[in-house]
Amino acid sequence: MWAVSLLLLFSSLLGASAQQNITFPTNVTAATVMQTFQNASIVPSVIPTFNVSSLLDLVFNSTTTPDLAIVPGQNVSIEQATVPQPLFFLATNETALLNETFVLVIVDPDALTPQQPNLSDFRHFLGLDFRLARGASGNHSQLTNTTPALTEFLAPAPPPGSDPHRYVTLLYLQPANFTTVAPTLINASTPRNNTNLTAFVAATHLGSPVAGTFYLAQNTSGTNGSNSSSPPGPGGASTGTGAGVRLPSGAVSAVGVSVGAMLLAVLL
Repeated sequence: MWAVSLLLLFSSLLGASAQQNITFPTNVTAATVMQTFQNASIVPSVIPTFNVSSLLDLVFNSTTTPDLAIVPGQNVSIEQATVPQPLFFLATNETALLNETFVLVIVDPDALTPQQPNLSDFRHFLGLDFRLARGASGNHSQLTNTTPALTEFLAPAPPPGSDPHRYVTLLYLQPANFTTVAPTLINASTPRNNTNLTAFVAATHLGSPVAGTFYLAQNTSGTNGSNSSSPPGPGGASTGTGAGVRLPSGAVSAVGVSVGAMLLAVLL
């Protein structure tokens, strides 16, 4: 038992180290995020309302480019966004949220293109059982989980020539029965395209998001991407070759996971 506890402590230290290397956006407030959502027509086209007091940070932690903590509405290159799975952090003054469990959703309301969004909402991620580390201060604390995602993360890849797509990330409080109800509506065999987010939120009683962010991405390479640009095949996966692979439960990097696993093997 003590070995497992030590491994969990080791993982927490890795997460703390990663957070120290991330420069979070400054001069971003809940009010500015809400206004940005309005300006980008995320409200009411994606969600009916967005009234929050906390900040959700999405961080692309690539091995080839510096970590990028996005500013809501920021333009992000496909290369920057091509990661196994982003990291998520919560900044809040609401102490009640520090011990809550959360659901994270990422959708593209502009698939296939903003002018012809006939695949929207395209679901890029649906994860559950996210929590803040015990003793988290609420000051850009990392959200991690140990539960397989209902929809694994898929990096953005809009079709060449398309206007920028909005990639909307929303954080919800997780209802008590979510783990029972949600998999009957969305699971590994559910196509990613044409997700009715409003209906899903209503059916699972998620309520209104407690935080959110979004970024813009555009394919300037002239070659077809795989994710939002290709109609999904069986099982909800894209017919392309760029499907993302989700990092194991709250891992900061593959290196951290490997070291932690070796530590546990030695201790046991």
